[in-house]
Amino acid sequence: MNRKTKVLLGSALAASITVGLAVATPTIGAWYNVILSTGTAERDINTHAHLVLPGMDEDFSAVLVTEGASNIIQQEIKFSPDGTSTQASCCSLWPPIPVP
Repeated sequence: MNRKTKVLLGSALAASITVGLAVATPTIGAWYNVILSTGTAERDINTHAHLVLPGMDEDFSAVLVTEGASNIIQQEIKFSPDGTSTQASCCSLWPPIPVP
């Protein structure tokens, strides 16, 4: 087997693994998924949000922290009542930030 054939087969294997991983973690029950906007934040992001929910025992809080440039994707997604997602659907961060 020559080198060209090995490179071609290796590329095909890598593509197959990538597609297999993408299919292996599907979003279940999402019936509406639209990307509203995309962009790049050149600086670090350090944002905190807090929302008081009337009539609820717990409030909603969120924190977004990045280091360096980040790709930001804003999506509108609607799930059916029993739908779940195993994928991050709000932000794509590069470089990834290690979680302590």
